[in-house]
Amino acid sequence: MKASKSASKTSRTYEVILTLPSRDNLSAEILREVLCSTGFSLEEIVESIQDQVLTFSLYASTLTDARRIERLITNLNLQNILISKRSLKVRDWQTRWKEEFQPFKITKQYLLVPAWKKDRYRNRDVKCIYIDSHLAFGTGMHPTTQCMSLLIERCAGRFCSFFDIGTGTGILAVLAYRYGARDIYAIDITDSCVDCAKSNFERNHIPVPRIDVSDFKAYRKRTQYDFVAANLVSFDLMQVGKKLVQCVRPGQYLAISGISMDHYHSVRDYFKQYPLRCVRIERDQGWNALLFKKYF
Repeated sequence: MKASKSASKTSRTYEVILTLPSRDNLSAEILREVLCSTGFSLEEIVESIQDQVLTFSLYASTLTDARRIERLITNLNLQNILISKRSLKVRDWQTRWKEEFQPFKITKQYLLVPAWKKDRYRNRDVKCIYIDSHLAFGTGMHPTTQCMSLLIERCAGRFCSFFDIGTGTGILAVLAYRYGARDIYAIDITDSCVDCAKSNFERNHIPVPRIDVSDFKAYRKRTQYDFVAANLVSFDLMQVGKKLVQCVRPGQYLAISGISMDHYHSVRDYFKQYPLRCVRIERDQGWNALLFKKYF
């Protein structure tokens, strides 16, 4: 349910704001899972905290889409969630978030640079990855993406094939290529994400891998990979856990991210039933990512 690429061509964009009455981590995790189950990805759910009040923002390029999102959330009958909507000037909004999106180290080795700042960094003595997300989603700034990036870096040179589940803007797949993967397969549930990921591969002079519009819950292929990356919410990770493990080649790696502190132990306990050994944990701002190695 990504905002349309045409948003930048319109004069306004629309923000649907969900406000929790207090900083309740459990309620926040439930809300994330509900939103993801209805088609939103973690990268397009923009969270902010002010005076201990937590808000979730979702964006649409048209008023019709904003009203549809508002109805969708209202029909979920969520308790103690305030829903509001506002119109923003696209130019002002894009300027604001683009100013906030500054280049940063996504791993120890690579600097993530917004595509519109590429010329400033092209000739510098630093390794860069250039990303354009069309809107303020999928910039790599979300802690779940940063944690996953560090797990990929940790396994640099130890995987040739890579399966990116929920590729978004393709950041993780680009990193995987830079760290040695040549057989890459990526999926996402929206056309806009797949198109954006393809553009980012071309932008970074990397051969565009196989990318499909697909929901992993309906995934039926039996291909196994050296590294499987799944950046999902806790509930979805456990729902598709068996299938995730089946996609991993024996002796190779499964990385999962999007796990809140409230659900961390439940996820750890769930994956103990499979032939996996946890070899690394990354934590950032209340989020957890786990790296497993498959026994057989």
